This record gives sequence, structure tokens and C-alpha cells, in this order.
Amino acid sequence: MRAKGFDALKGMKARLSEESAIREKETAARMERREKAEDDRALFAAEMKRIGVTPTERDASEKDLFEKEMKRLGVVKLNSATRRAEATKKPPRPVVEQTPVKLRAEVGLSDSYDGASADDWSDREYVAVGCGIDLTQKLSRGLWPVGAHLDLHGYRTEEARRALVDFILQAREAHIRCVRVVTGKGINSGEEGPVLKGQVRRWLRQMREVQAFVQAPAEEGGSGALRILIAKKF
Repeated sequence: MRAKGFDALKGMKARLSEESAIREKETAARMERREKAEDDRALFAAEMKRIGVTPTERDASEKDLFEKEMKRLGVVKLNSATRRAEATKKPPRPVVEQTPVKLRAEVGLSDSYDGASADDWSDREYVAVGCGIDLTQKLSRGLWPVGAHLDLHGYRTEEARRALVDFILQAREAHIRCVRVVTGKGINSGEEGPVLKGQVRRWLRQMREVQAFVQAPAEEGGSGALRILIAKKF
């Protein structure tokens, strides 16, 4: 009986040791994911500041969803004073330098691209081929909170193209699914009409990082703004 009891204790000790090793590995993996998420957020924030992007203000429900997701990823929440200060900054003139190569894909966007198809029936909304057609409805309902905002007012065409590409790629690096881009309605665009408004929609249709976009609601800019869904980064 004593021998059996001793063997049982040895077996229990071995199991406890194995479970402890597993827990240590899981803890190390969680710490690594948390550090990676924090690094991505910091890098994204720095790049967005460089190109003049300001963070968005969310309503209570969107804020709750966003904060839960950030908590799951282990991202540290910025204090409210910092967020308000960033949100009130006036965006500077765009910087047209190239983003670091490791963060920028080679994206060739045509100004004359014709993306009209069964998946794109108007300039109000778009769904990439192979994606669910219900994405536009979900975007319109605000299923994904808007995580970043880019205002292209005052940008020349080439400046806007570079800023848009950088913005989308950086948002994806930071695991942000939904962003808003404001182009303006082009009321004062002259005989050519709202050039930038149409160009941005053409460029977005050519980016594999973009799964869908919809016209923003009136309080976010209406026909002069878009909500954009970005593909997940695995």
C-alpha cells in the first residue's frame, strides 16, 4: 500500500510539473502577443501622426466594442486627455515621403481603372470579389467601430493617392478593421466635378487590402466620406 501511495504521489508531482510548464508557455505566448500588439499600435500612431491623421471619436456602443477588442489583444488604453488632444489637432499639409519599405506594399493604382461589375453597382458602396455581399449592410450598421480617420481635403491627386495607400496599409498593420476617409463632395471643383471623390473610390477598388466600402452616414460626411472595411491581418 505504501508503495502504491508513493507511486501515486510521484505521478501527481509529474502531472503538476507538466501543467506548470504548459502554463509558463501559455503565459509567455500571451506576453509576446501583447508586446506585438503594443508595438503595432505605437508604430501605427506614429505613422498616422506623420501623415496628418487624427483619431476618431466613437459613440458609447462603438467605444465599448473597441475597448473590449483592445483588451483581448492586450493593448494598453490611452488616457482620455491624450485622445482629446490628438483629436483636436489640425492636420498638417500631407508629407509625400515614402513609407518605410517593410511597411509599404508596392501598390500600383490606376486613375482610369474601371471597376464596374456585379459587385460594384455604384460609387456609394463596393464589395470585393469573393467577399460576402452583406458586408456593406454590416458596415452601414456600424458593426465594426471606426478605428482611424483620414481627411483628404486640400490634397492634390498624387498626394492623396500616397496618403491613402499609406493609411490603409498602416491600419491593417495595426489590426484596425474599419476606417473612415473624407474626400469632400467636390462642390467647388469646377467643370471637372469632384475629381478626388471619384479617384479615391477607384483606388480603393484596386487594393487587395480593401474588402468593402460604403458611403458614410450624414453625420460623418455623407457622400463626401466613406467607411472602409480592411481585410484581417493574420
